[in-house]
Amino acid sequence: MNDLTPTRSLLIALGDERRTMREGYAFLDEKCLLLAGEMLRQFRLHQVISNDLAGLLGSARRRLPRLWRVTDCTGCRWFRRRRRINGCASTGTRCSAS
Repeated sequence: MNDLTPTRSLLIALGDERRTMREGYAFLDEKCLLLAGEMLRQFRLHQVISNDLAGLLGSARRRLPRLWRVTDCTGCRWFRRRRRINGCASTGTRCSAS
């Protein structure tokens, strides 16, 4: 059980502890609201970027068949080229006809 003697000073100490706990929970609630707001902002940004990407992919799908018709790559050789762009290694391929 509890081995504390109920005194006035113990009552004051427990009251201080209770107030401190309430302040801590209020602080955590504020942090939780800030985090939820930031998560919502990031989600909206993700939606905008996803919609932009979907538009670009749709445009690429419409244009890709036209590009294949223009470039006839029968009998051409493919070359792998390694280069650095902004310090990052990149590997690209190209046709000998292009």
